[in-house]
Amino acid sequence: MGAVLWIPLMIVVLLAVGYLLWTLFAVGWGASGAAKSATEPGSGETAPHTTEHTKIRDIDTDPPADSRP
Repeated sequence: MGAVLWIPLMIVVLLAVGYLLWTLFAVGWGASGAAKSATEPGSGETAPHTTEHTKIRDIDTDPPADSRP
């Protein structure tokens, strides 16, 4: 009867340890990427930026003077 409880318990423990190791690996990978990015010259961005979407457009809603009856 001990094996019936021992096997699922070991599976859960192994999964938890695997998850912990994977999490530590991912955190280390992200930290090393951030450190590498911080030490490189330039912003690292390759796409051109535009302020087209932030421009304030002055739109005159009055019709032209010569179109009034």
